[in-house]
Amino acid sequence: MIDDNEILSFASSILSNFALFEVMKKCALGFSLFELVIVITLFVIFIGLFLQRVLFIQMESEKVAMEMTISNIRTGLQVEVSNMMFEHRTHDFPKLLRKNPILWLNKVPDNYFR
Repeated sequence: MIDDNEILSFASSILSNFALFEVMKKCALGFSLFELVIVITLFVIFIGLFLQRVLFIQMESEKVAMEMTISNIRTGLQVEVSNMMFEHRTHDFPKLLRKNPILWLNKVPDNYFR
């Protein structure tokens, strides 16, 4: 036969399991609205920082490309002047003012329009 202590212990174990179930049920619901807002805010901040950095890197790369083009034009001018001096055509130096300096480059830049 079942005594009263066994019934009480069984009932208390059921109630404790039910209380534990309720606690787990509250924890398993997922994000609260506040947590969702915090995650979205952090995500937007990180995306903003990322885009700002990407734009800065793009601007710097364009600046480096422009400086390299200028350096290559300067080198092309030096080669043209050296060739004219070697051929004793120093009187043709003023003609260099009318020439397109982009033509002195081995490769025309991709963003150059004639």
